[in-house]
Amino acid sequence: MAIPISHLWQQSPRDLTALSHMEVLAGVWNELPIFRRRIAMGRFGIPRHLYKFRFPPDLKDDESKDRLKAILLRNELHAAHAESLNDPFDCTADYLVEKDSEELIDELKSFFISNGADAGLASALAQESGMDGPSVIEGSLREGHAKLRRQLRVCALSAEWENSVLWAHYGYEHKGLAIQFRPFMDPLAFQAFQVNYSDHYPKEKDYFSKDTRDLVAPLLQKASLWKYEKEWRLIKRAEVVRFRPNALASVVLGVRISDEHRQYIEGLVEERNRLHSVDTPVYRIEPLRGSYGMRTKRVS
Repeated sequence: MAIPISHLWQQSPRDLTALSHMEVLAGVWNELPIFRRRIAMGRFGIPRHLYKFRFPPDLKDDESKDRLKAILLRNELHAAHAESLNDPFDCTADYLVEKDSEELIDELKSFFISNGADAGLASALAQESGMDGPSVIEGSLREGHAKLRRQLRVCALSAEWENSVLWAHYGYEHKGLAIQFRPFMDPLAFQAFQVNYSDHYPKEKDYFSKDTRDLVAPLLQKASLWKYEKEWRLIKRAEVVRFRPNALASVVLGVRISDEHRQYIEGLVEERNRLHSVDTPVYRIEPLRGSYGMRTKRVS
């Protein structure tokens, strides 16, 4: 029977070094004057604006209304469990142990030595762990990845608002709204990562090296058919992402929004402006003449 030591190479949030690096960068940016901060984050590739699309609230449901109040009045974004995202294949990786038994045992031996075992113990552990072959190790890595997914949350944002498909899918057939954010006004809250799109799962081959393996890549890759979203993600362990009031730049209403919802949202924005001493403009989408494009017109 193999010794139960797979936890030594299984993934955990402590191994997400890219998140730690981004946190350090965000701290540096946060100390800069706003103009220099905006330039520095732009050079890093973070968009000037990010957008959160929302369905209009059910005005008869307090819980539904509170989800919008959380953003507009309490300056809070919700981060969902990675497992609850609308694409069941999201945040998935392919862990393939493409080595013969001898190569696998040599790699396991190096792994155990790097974790403090002497050569004799490392050799014994490697022989024992490798006896059941690559499929067992692949299974342990997939199990570790699933555990990691359950511990992380994702807040999804988009880099654009002028996409009619986004409005149809996430703005409730253009009856909802998009909330515009300025990441450079709060780099600590908006530690944003760009999503990559591919026809294949990311493959992780450095599975035994905690220094070189990339555990963030699977959390930032989706199928190519989602490319239209131009998604950026905040990856968090907490459910609530709190941001500075001036990081919320504006509210954009869909072209089909009802008068009842428009009035309710405008009222919330007025309350927001009073509570936080800000001036948050409200825009409404208008179709362009002669094309399928759109523009915004300020309504309050």
